Amino acid sequence: MTMVYVWVSTVVTFVLFTIEAIITYNLGKHRDAKMDGQFFLNLLKCPPLKELFKILINVAMFSFISAMVSNGLAKAFKAKK
Repeated sequence: MTMVYVWVSTVVTFVLFTIEAIITYNLGKHRDAKMDGQFFLNLLKCPPLKELFKILINVAMFSFISAMVSNGLAKAFKAKK
């Protein structure tokens, strides 16, 4: 059951940090734009495919490392019981 929680947390981490990375990328692209309704819609636009691929690779590595750390901690706490 613990492994299910580790992988669910990994997927949630991947999705949330991907969204955050896309927003950060778009903030850099539109840093001089006026803050109106269109500005906030532009934050969620998908970047070019090459940039999106870079973002996904970096976030996937972070999520994988996070899963390994979570799995190790889960095993360590389980061993103490």
